[in-house]
Amino acid sequence: MELTRQIAAKLRIDGYARREHTVMWRVGQIERSGLRVDIDAAEQRIEAQRRLLDRDFQRLRDIAGVPLRGKAPHLQAAGKAAIAATFQRLGVDPPRTKKGALALNQEALSQLVEHHPGNTGVNELVDVLQKVGRQRTFAETVLKHVSHDRVHPAIRADQATGRISVTKPGLTTMGKRERQLVLERALILPDTDDEVLIAADLSQIDARAMAVLSGDPGYIRAFAEGEDYHSAMAEALFGAHEWDRAGHHPRRSEAKVVVHATTYGMGALGLSKAAGIDENEAKRLLGRLDMQFPALASYKRVIREEAGRKQVLRTPHGRTVRIEPGREWTQAPAAMGQGTARDLMMDGILRLPNWLASRLRLIVHDEVVLSVPRDRIDEASTALLDALQFDFSVSSGSTVPVRAGLSAPGRDWADCYRDEVPWPETAWEHRQQDSCDDPECTWHEEL
Repeated sequence: MELTRQIAAKLRIDGYARREHTVMWRVGQIERSGLRVDIDAAEQRIEAQRRLLDRDFQRLRDIAGVPLRGKAPHLQAAGKAAIAATFQRLGVDPPRTKKGALALNQEALSQLVEHHPGNTGVNELVDVLQKVGRQRTFAETVLKHVSHDRVHPAIRADQATGRISVTKPGLTTMGKRERQLVLERALILPDTDDEVLIAADLSQIDARAMAVLSGDPGYIRAFAEGEDYHSAMAEALFGAHEWDRAGHHPRRSEAKVVVHATTYGMGALGLSKAAGIDENEAKRLLGRLDMQFPALASYKRVIREEAGRKQVLRTPHGRTVRIEPGREWTQAPAAMGQGTARDLMMDGILRLPNWLASRLRLIVHDEVVLSVPRDRIDEASTALLDALQFDFSVSSGSTVPVRAGLSAPGRDWADCYRDEVPWPETAWEHRQQDSCDDPECTWHEEL
């Protein structure tokens, strides 16, 4: 007890620390309430994945002569040898790691196909290797943590930036942008059959955080109402490029890769790899960004210098962020951007009315998920957006709008995104059908 008193006397208790107690109490609602799991669907998915995996391993044996021993025969010495020999028989050098081992990761295999597009044998072998490599045991992991049809994940904010982690089971890997992963979200249900899940994603929150930090007027204008941020960045990088502003900028997708990679200080070499462009072109684009947004460039430079002197920085909200010596170039802007984005998100969580805060069920990256009664969907949706959306004042006197996008109400978590992605199996109603006409439907493939 005496040691505890001595430690407590050394700790800084300020407004931010008090705010954090309130924040963690609110997000702790997730752990206290837990999430309802569709146990039948989880068990069905496990069995279906086992059948698919058995089929794919049989196919791998037929193509490459891989001995089917152990849980991952393609990773055994005999399996790797058979795969390497098959690549050589097909006339290509097997992909290798820097240490000379056989490389079977998704990136290496994809590059192999790109280099040998007309080699059908290579394409067939890579296809089955990618399928066995993508097999996940997420449903099994979830069921290990189920108690009375619910999981109560551990909610922590242990990272330097304060980002929320969800573990035991880990629920932050369930992607909605990859077709092979989206159905994992279908395992998460509303609290009762009389409720639905609603979700909201903060829009470009990391980039908006950098606007808050830098106060760059040109950068802030990219977030004005009616503006498309990524199109604005494309215009800054590539010019109008015959863009009539009737839709998205034609080079929007290219700009998205560049800006995302450079927001936190990626250099020309890293950008060239991330965007698949020449290093000199990467240098030119970085210079163009700095020229278009001088205050943003100046902020990054100043914060790196400060981190080099102090190794400790503070977000506008007051969070202390420690920077590893020697890594100021990337860590300083990244930590400040991510820490500020997290603080802005928690502003929204604190603005939730009490009745809605009690229905908070998950925070994943920049997404908030709640379980609400069917007869209060409109009320809950309006209150959620009112809480998450606000204007944040910066030192220059300008304001940065913090905005969010609302999902459709869903009978499960995947169903929330049925209108946002092109895959029919995302919709709960589609999954009630015995079959479908889409040969790539990941749900009916498993039945």
